Amino acid sequence: MTGAAPPGPPGHARLHTALYRAAASCISNRCLATPDIESIFIRRSVASGEAQFPWSDVDLGIVLSRFTNEEEEGLALERLWTRYRLAHLLFPRLGEAEVHARGSIGESAIDDPYRASIDRRAAIPVLGAIPPLPPVPIGARDAIRRLVFWFDNYVPRSLRQKNHRNARKFSIEIWNAWRTASGGIAEPYLTRREAEHHWRESGDAPLLAQAEESAASAVRVCLTLANRAHPILRPALPRLAKLVSAEVSFLPGTAPRTLHLLPDPEAELPGGAPRPRDFVMTPETLDLFLNTQDPFLWHGLPAQVQDCLGGPPSHEAWLHACRRLASGQRLRVAGFVGKGTGRHHARLRHIERILSLLERSVAPSAVTLDAEPSSSEVAIPSIGAYYRECYPALLREALSLRARAQALFPASATGSPIG
Repeated sequence: MTGAAPPGPPGHARLHTALYRAAASCISNRCLATPDIESIFIRRSVASGEAQFPWSDVDLGIVLSRFTNEEEEGLALERLWTRYRLAHLLFPRLGEAEVHARGSIGESAIDDPYRASIDRRAAIPVLGAIPPLPPVPIGARDAIRRLVFWFDNYVPRSLRQKNHRNARKFSIEIWNAWRTASGGIAEPYLTRREAEHHWRESGDAPLLAQAEESAASAVRVCLTLANRAHPILRPALPRLAKLVSAEVSFLPGTAPRTLHLLPDPEAELPGGAPRPRDFVMTPETLDLFLNTQDPFLWHGLPAQVQDCLGGPPSHEAWLHACRRLASGQRLRVAGFVGKGTGRHHARLRHIERILSLLERSVAPSAVTLDAEPSSSEVAIPSIGAYYRECYPALLREALSLRARAQALFPASATGSPIG
């Protein structure tokens, strides 16, 4: 790899970025600024200088002021959500927002050191000052979790749509995560442009050339990199003889999704275009997904798929997932990332069940999780009612569960324990 610096962004990217940043500043100061808000900052592509009109959205980080209790915080979130919805009408490219409580912004750095590293180095304040994000070291588990993140919805959607631009973009993101996981760099490259430059200058350049051929080729490169990352965290798996397709559920009672499990990255891709929410993985990719992103999926796998893996998710995988999924951050963003209000009770109930097992040294994979009630049996609150009526009790429960999860980590572990 040469020491040459990556080229700067093209002129149109600088212009697009400047326009997006100006819009974010205007929206933040004219529509969102109130005593409820301590600071607002720009995140992701607009912050890193890679905005592309009209594809890019303006994603924000919002830090709430301190409140005396959860009820006051819930009412402030309702008011913020109302203003955010109006701001989106004025500027439709306003995207997602991470909403932090002032006293717990460090949670995001502990739960996702990879993304926090990028935010810490690239975020641009547009209202107030950004509270300091602690520089939590990025372990292999953290980087691999970011690597497999792209296989949930993003990679299969690009394959279905034959969207080469997006598939190639995802391959660069995955290579950046693999480079971090393998110890080649301590923190991910800040931009895709920088990551692509270093990839092209490395001994891995032929893999990038393959990703530039077509959407299907880029997807194969994504799978190749996941397979390459697998031995960093997990033991070798038995060889899969042929394609396995099966219906799976993330949690008992949730809508099924189709999993296409390929024997290797060069195997024939599933016939027909996969649906956007399908999984297209190798056994190694799925094993990493279970052990870094979502061990709860294990309970939704049929026996024929479980048999393709080396075993259930590890104790550490369950522990990391429980702590992360019990974050107050996940409760605050219900109205800001399009995930709605319907599953928070069920998620916390499953976390409590898993923690009660871990506290007794019982393997969570050996028990059966209760099915969630169907949507017709549960009244799903509106966003406003959720923040007013449900959020305070849910936040108290989540904080208690997170403390129980943290207590199970080794005493010497800080931030992101190795596991």
